[in-house]
Formats: sequence, structure tokens, C-alpha cells
Amino acid sequence: MEMGKPRYKILGIVIILIFGLWLFYGILTMILFKDCWAQRGQFGDMFGGINALFAGLAFACLIYTIYQQQNHFREQINTLSYQLVLDIYFKLMDRYDDIRDNLKYPHRDAVGAEIFNEFYSEFDGSMRDVRRNNPNLNKSKDIELQIINKAFEKIYKEKFYKVTMRYFSTVELVLSFINSNFKARSMTYYRELFISQFEESEFKMLFYYGLSERGKGIKNLFNKLGFFKYFDKSKILNSEHAELYDTSAFQDN
Repeated sequence: MEMGKPRYKILGIVIILIFGLWLFYGILTMILFKDCWAQRGQFGDMFGGINALFAGLAFACLIYTIYQQQNHFREQINTLSYQLVLDIYFKLMDRYDDIRDNLKYPHRDAVGAEIFNEFYSEFDGSMRDVRRNNPNLNKSKDIELQIINKAFEKIYKEKFYKVTMRYFSTVELVLSFINSNFKARSMTYYRELFISQFEESEFKMLFYYGLSERGKGIKNLFNKLGFFKYFDKSKILNSEHAELYDTSAFQDN
């Protein structure tokens, strides 16, 4: 409201000036041509040019008013759009919480985020099996990624696909939404808000999910959004596995 007051002041001043100019011409005509009505009429014809000037000014004011209304309308649209983005964001957050809290591992007592401890333990064993069965594999990043993917696929297909499929897809959905709809400070804030929801067991399993063939899409988001910024890399099976991500995955981007 306060921002609109200067514009109303200027409009009032312009109206007063226009009225004053008209009044000045009328008085000037009466003084200069007091006793000569013919000359006064000729002088009055000069007002035709002034009328055109005022008509032009009026049209310019109309265009300016339309422009201001468009800006105001655009601001309202942007505000509504941003509010819609926030509504969707928080609904996605609720969806993530609901899916995680309702995770259940069949024939075990683990529920919610606890199942990722079971998942991680099984994955650790699967990694050992793959190495044991392939003792002559060369040590390189590509070979390590192949080992991780093979170990992950084995237990994921056998035990955890039905349990965690919706969980992984929802995490990727939320991260993709944050990446696409927020910028600068707002992205940092809402990214941090989402990341703060994760427990250590989730971070560990998401770390290796991102290194599997299934996790290629989410790996890019991890790198871009600095998803593992607060994750203790000493908790993973091998600290060298952190090198399989871009350094940006562990930084504030």
C-alpha cells in the first residue's frame, strides 16, 4: 500500500498542473483580448493544438496504466505460482515421510528407516560374495562400479525391490522437483529442509543406490544438489567409493 502513495501524489500534481494551465490560458485570453472578441476567438482556436496535446497525454496515461496493471497482474501470477510450488513441495515431503515410515521388511521386526540397516548389512555381504567369486578383477573405478552394481542388483531383486521401490523413486522425485522449481537461496533452504529428514542408514543405502545402474538419474541429482554434504563418508564400506561421485556431491552447491 505504501508503495502506491507516491504514484497517487504524482497523478494529483499532474491533474492540478493541467487544470492550472487551462485556467492560465483562459485568464490570459481575457486580459490580452479584453475588448476584441474576434481576436479572442482566433486565439481560442489555438486551444485545438493544446487539446491534441492533452489527448496524447491522456492516451499515454492510459497505456501507462495498462502497463502497470499488467505488471501487477504478473506479480500476482508469480506469487500464486510460487505458492503452488510450495504446496506441491510440502505434499511431496509428506509423501516421502509416509512411504518411509510405512516401510516393512517381511519376516523381520525392522520397520521404517530401520530396514535400511538390514539392507546395508545384506549389501555388505553381497559385496564380499562378489569379490570372493571374482578374485582376479583389476582395481579401477569402472571395475568397482561393476562390483557395486552386481552386489546391489543381487539383493535388491531378491529381497528389497518391492519394499523400497517406491521409496527410491519418491526421493528422486522430490530432488528433481527441488532442482527444477527453486533457485538460489530458496533452493538451498528447501534442499536443506529435505535432506535434514534423512537418517544415517538412509544416506548409506542411497549412496550405493546412486552408484548402481538403477540409480543413474538420482546420482546426477546427488552431484548437483550436494546431497551428501552432511554425510560422514567414513560410514560407507570403503572411503574410496566417495571418489565414484563428483566432489560436488559432498559440497554446498
